[in-house]
Amino acid sequence: MLINNGNKYLAHILVKGMKGNFEMILNWLRDVFSHSLRIAALLIEDEASIPAFMQTIKPGLISKEIDVAS
Repeated sequence: MLINNGNKYLAHILVKGMKGNFEMILNWLRDVFSHSLRIAALLIEDEASIPAFMQTIKPGLISKEIDVAS
């Protein structure tokens, strides 16, 4: 459901949080980062997936409410 309809619902959650709470989003982004080597390997195997992956994580990376350094 989160990635249906062009990631609109996921993008909304990543930008606005879950009822204003960003902890789950930070945890998700940390998980993506901690698995980045495996993700990169999978994307190298199927380079056509790179745009879809980037579109999926983009809202979380540009959210002004998230301080990823914390």
